[in-house]
Amino acid sequence: MGSFAFTCCISGLPIESGDPIRYLLLTKQVPSDERRARDLDSLWVQRTFPLRGFYNDYGSVDKLQEGPAQDIWVEGLQKDLVETGPGDNTCHDVAVRKNMDFEQILTALWEERVLVHDRMSAEMLKNLDFLRVSEVVVDRVALAGLLARSEEVLHPGIPTVNRVRKAILDAGMPLSDGNHTPGYLVSLYESNRFVRVRWCSYGEDHAEILVKVQTLLSDRFATMITIGTGAYAGSAEMSVAPKPLNLKEAYSSYFRDQPEIKREDLRVAQAMIREDVWQALCNLSHKSWNDKVPSDCDGFKSLVREHWEKRLKAKQASSTLPQGELWVLKGEVDTSPVSLILRDKLVYSLGTHFGLMLEKNLTESELTDFLDTVSETLHVQRMLNLLRYQWHPAGPIGPQFGEWPLHRDFTRALGVIAESVVKHQEDEEYESR
Repeated sequence: MGSFAFTCCISGLPIESGDPIRYLLLTKQVPSDERRARDLDSLWVQRTFPLRGFYNDYGSVDKLQEGPAQDIWVEGLQKDLVETGPGDNTCHDVAVRKNMDFEQILTALWEERVLVHDRMSAEMLKNLDFLRVSEVVVDRVALAGLLARSEEVLHPGIPTVNRVRKAILDAGMPLSDGNHTPGYLVSLYESNRFVRVRWCSYGEDHAEILVKVQTLLSDRFATMITIGTGAYAGSAEMSVAPKPLNLKEAYSSYFRDQPEIKREDLRVAQAMIREDVWQALCNLSHKSWNDKVPSDCDGFKSLVREHWEKRLKAKQASSTLPQGELWVLKGEVDTSPVSLILRDKLVYSLGTHFGLMLEKNLTESELTDFLDTVSETLHVQRMLNLLRYQWHPAGPIGPQFGEWPLHRDFTRALGVIAESVVKHQEDEEYESR
């Protein structure tokens, strides 16, 4: 494909090879929240604090900031990542698993393969004593485990990608993650969560090879070898599903869209912001009607440091304080601007990652750098909210390279419009005196 420019998700300006950027992740909000599209987090939520890096000229990043700020990205994905295995295109639909290293995570993000769970589907059940699903009263603890797909709680008769992979590996058979490497491909069907097994290679009888795995799994699961699906319909594949279970509630809760327990797999997308655009936002200020909200980035720095110290003391006093619940301290609601902005919503986001950093043994230099990033992030969010901006992913949309003269002319035209409105408002204010 060659080189191409990316797009700054805030300004719309091109990002070209070697440009310094801030790199962050966004999570798609659940559909019910889309109907309340009233703030910058209503459609997409900022999942991570940004890392510093450089655009690599091909849709991803180079020389990304390392250390604890990067580590918490990986740790955060351990909480809610959907493990799917390789997708339909065995070259580009890379496998997604919790044991991925950071470079593999970047590749999966580039290929738009990263999905996470809606965390609230299971967590809301903690407040219920029981739940009725298909006329069966289900124990809330067991159901919460099923929704979290915890293999320690999940009924052994329900197949998962990891269970099928382990059975194949234990039998001494080869596994593959695609890209023409011979072996068994194990992934999920998106429609029903059954497990799909394929053979990765050309010029072989895939059906005959799949029979070996079918024999291996048939005692535990229901299996069926069929014609393939998707782009490789000419090749055989095997579906792995539960046999009829005594735990009907386990079957119905895991595979059917019951309204009480419906959960979503939500896309995580990469976003890039030009460093000069980021700094421009950091240098803006606006006097708020709420005196508790800082008007500039320096004001947030003092509040964020204070919030860190308060959270650290609370953590040391009680190891049971949940990560992400930053607005709860010693049983009381914390309504400070920092806590409210860091509060997690229906997905794991900035609050969770702030909590993960609290677990680190940071040097003073690492702590200062992190708290400065948090302060800048909160200030940027404040400015974007006032500018009526909503988060969204950005990609290589438009020309292969940026049309800078056109961007210049367009932004100048916007400046003229804004200046004329400001002047009109000032004239009206002067006349009313």
